Amino acid sequence: MCEKIRLNTDKVNTIFESDRTYARLLTEGDFEALYEILSDEKVMYSWGYAFSEAESKEWLLFQMQCFKLDGFCKFGIFNKINQVLMGCVGLNYEFIRLEHTFKERIIELGYVFSTQFWGQNYGFESTKACCEYAFNRLNLKQIYALISPDNTASIKLAKKLGMQEIGKNTLEKNELVFKLENTKEK
Repeated sequence: MCEKIRLNTDKVNTIFESDRTYARLLTEGDFEALYEILSDEKVMYSWGYAFSEAESKEWLLFQMQCFKLDGFCKFGIFNKINQVLMGCVGLNYEFIRLEHTFKERIIELGYVFSTQFWGQNYGFESTKACCEYAFNRLNLKQIYALISPDNTASIKLAKKLGMQEIGKNTLEKNELVFKLENTKEK
């Protein structure tokens, strides 16, 4: 499995970084390594299915388009030492509806990592860096995470980031909705 992961040494376009990782916009040159991650059923279990090659390509192009339109997307997360694509962390617009409220558009923090990097704190340090980017560079007031109720690792991660559970998204799969407020003084 590891031999398929393509190295990419382009650290010039770093968006945010942690001690061991950096994030940058994914390119078509990252497709092979990205497809390996998105086609893994273990990685994609909360989506309900692994992505096909065509779905992975569409997802990559969608992220590139989101960055052009919104200034943010799911970025590739790379290991600083060997430049291996480990997963993706970033922001996208989503719609939610909490019980007894109107549908609203929010900015969701999302993440996905290759199984070979699970349990090593890469998810926490990369999502924490993304939250800092969201609040300090994009000046967002809050970000959300939409998490399947059976995804205990993601729930633990959201709580470790300081997110508060605020309800269930009744639009899809009754996902748990977590929210993190920007606490920096303006």
